[in-house]
Amino acid sequence: MTKYEKDIFAIVNTSREHLTVEQIFLKLRDIHPQVVLATVYNNLNRLLEEGLIRKVSVEGMPDRYDKMKKHDHLVYKRCGKLADVTLEDLTASLKKQLGSDFLSYEMYSLSYGLFVLTARVGDKDNGCIINTAGQVTSEPNRISIAVNKANLTHDMVMESGKFNISILSEKASFDIFKHFGFQTGKNVDKFAGYTACERSENGLYYITEGTNAYISATVEQSLDLGTHTLFIATVDDMDVLASEPSATYAYYQSSIKPKPEEKAPAGKTVWRCTVCGYIYEGEELPADFTCPWCKHPASDFEKVVQ
Repeated sequence: MTKYEKDIFAIVNTSREHLTVEQIFLKLRDIHPQVVLATVYNNLNRLLEEGLIRKVSVEGMPDRYDKMKKHDHLVYKRCGKLADVTLEDLTASLKKQLGSDFLSYEMYSLSYGLFVLTARVGDKDNGCIINTAGQVTSEPNRISIAVNKANLTHDMVMESGKFNISILSEKASFDIFKHFGFQTGKNVDKFAGYTACERSENGLYYITEGTNAYISATVEQSLDLGTHTLFIATVDDMDVLASEPSATYAYYQSSIKPKPEEKAPAGKTVWRCTVCGYIYEGEELPADFTCPWCKHPASDFEKVVQ
């Protein structure tokens, strides 16, 4: 195994979640800060070919990666959330593992939105992508958000007790997701040179492009959920920014996230972007070429002979 294969194998096998490529990428960046997304894809494919991990696919949702130990999955429709189950006796097993009775095997049909969560501690601003936010009471006006503990923004919300969420719309570009979701604020200043933002009354940034509203809130209480923290917060301020519909996770997968390029025929020379994995077919890459996905220059491409 390469060093990347070993670390990715360990990440998948020790995780209590079913991780997407992007989540594995962020965890691997904590170990290897210079690693690029294409490297994660390549090493995941090798682990799959060697039968060391398995891929779990749910229609309309991103692929997740799981350990090889025999077990089955309970799938929450639409949101795609997975829970590990054994099926020797489905009813008895689910009641035992969930600790309660249930209404049906389909559980509930849930939907995800997409948001940029922002926070500030001292002179440090940061933001990350989350997909769980909603109103929990109207009087007083309260919202809840669930944030992965691996995100720096989680720690900043915990420390400061304040946050903004910018609601992403169907006009959001893939660049927003890459900027706030494919790199970590632990080693990158996400707001250095970033201009599509303004500060709200609470002094925190909100995103002004590809969003239709923002909400400012103060944390009242938090609940430890293991891998995530659930924050319950009072709404301090909010404003509508645009009229476009909010983006759902399914819309992101179907209409925002770029589709994988088809593989080049065997023996053909291609150039692969080391940042996002885009493939340019041709013997020579133009010196002034810019990746159409991530906008990185030709210097970030590597030559590959298929």
